[in-house]
Amino acid sequence: MSTTFFLDSNPSPDQLAGAVNYLLANLSSTTSSNQGTGQIIDAGGQIVGYLYKYIQIKYAQSYDGTVGFANVPTGATYYGIRNSDSSTESTNPADYIWTQVTGGFGSTNSLWYLTTGSRSIQFQVASLQPNTGWVVDPGTAIDLDLITAAPASPTTFVVIRVANSYAAPTNAEVLSSIGRLPLFGDLCTVNYDSGLYSIQYKYTSGWAIFQSYITSDVIVAGSITGTSIAAGTITASNIAANTITATQIAANTISATNMAASSITAANAALDNAVVQTLNIAGNAVTVPASVSGSGYISVSASLIAGQPVYLIGVADGSSGLTSNQARTGYLYVNGTAIHGSSTQNVYYLFSEYYVSQITCSTTYTPPTTATYTFSFSADSISTGSTLFVIQTKR
Repeated sequence: MSTTFFLDSNPSPDQLAGAVNYLLANLSSTTSSNQGTGQIIDAGGQIVGYLYKYIQIKYAQSYDGTVGFANVPTGATYYGIRNSDSSTESTNPADYIWTQVTGGFGSTNSLWYLTTGSRSIQFQVASLQPNTGWVVDPGTAIDLDLITAAPASPTTFVVIRVANSYAAPTNAEVLSSIGRLPLFGDLCTVNYDSGLYSIQYKYTSGWAIFQSYITSDVIVAGSITGTSIAAGTITASNIAANTITATQIAANTISATNMAASSITAANAALDNAVVQTLNIAGNAVTVPASVSGSGYISVSASLIAGQPVYLIGVADGSSGLTSNQARTGYLYVNGTAIHGSSTQNVYYLFSEYYVSQITCSTTYTPPTTATYTFSFSADSISTGSTLFVIQTKR
């Protein structure tokens, strides 16, 4: 049976003493701890962990930290470590244990760290991230209970600021939001100025602006109207397919003056009620027929436009009861003037009578002027009925 000790983020002195005694009894007879520095040291003199929750880091240009004491490494030749249960960093150089850096930090090197659990931490001076899990000194106290070496995947999160500042997220803000420091591929949206604006950053070796935008949750309903949008800034390519339907368009808000010429086309359309002042349809796509039926000489009138042709068709029914073999002729007239004639001799004899089949006359007429024209049709011989069609093509 084994016994383990687990310490929360704020252990009591008795809990801390029990854990240390357990370490000393089970890890090595020569493992020691220093409650002043917080260091736990193994038999080989290596620091294997710390007693307290936070590591504070400072930089300097002297062995005791009194020269060039600072919170950033630029130009420093030493870094100092302090272990404490407080996240508030000390400003007293004497509270830190100082380590010299070969060659110094210069202007490109940083102090990187890796936490692996049990409040153990490793340090390395480098200009780039040494490996996965290594994190650069954030400039604030490091929480040893947050493990940077644990497997993690990039994530997307939001940092909310009241202040009007769109600066990249700080390590403290990242820790507060997702419980770890940033890693490659993280996306952070910084919502700032009391929620009015947003900007998105992406983390690689550092934070860089990814894109800026206004999120929908900070737009007041009805606050953006057509008069607030610059003409031509929203086009079809900016709108997702099928997102705007008739139910989302206010009645009478789209008129011909709001649409570009030839912007609406349709292979097929059904219209219940269309009121059109001017209709322009190419390819003779619309025809307006006029017709009349009767016997003998029949006529129909139609208003025509100069140069727009009409198609005339006159049909006379077959005749019976003839006493002799007769030819049959039909005529089409425009304003009383014959313009076309057609005849037939298709006669057959049945039951002592002659029969003549129906006759059809057809032609195209192009009016020279815009006016009302009278079209007529007649066929000789006996006929039970005639029909005249005037098919007017509208362009």
